[in-house]
Amino acid sequence: MGEQQGGAAGILQPLAMQTIFLVFPIAGRLTDKTPAYATVMVGLAVFAVSSFLMTGVDTNTSFWLFA
Repeated sequence: MGEQQGGAAGILQPLAMQTIFLVFPIAGRLTDKTPAYATVMVGLAVFAVSSFLMTGVDTNTSFWLFA
């Protein structure tokens, strides 16, 4: 990431905050309507897939791949 500017992360931060602002109420309602084990299992599955995708990352991976 040596070739990237610090401003790129600053541009993405407000977008991430807006996404969280929109997703949290939906996630809260779904959590209230579904059993706890289902929510945990979906979260673990998403974490497992994202961890698997991270196995191909090295120091030359573009910042925008994560954006």
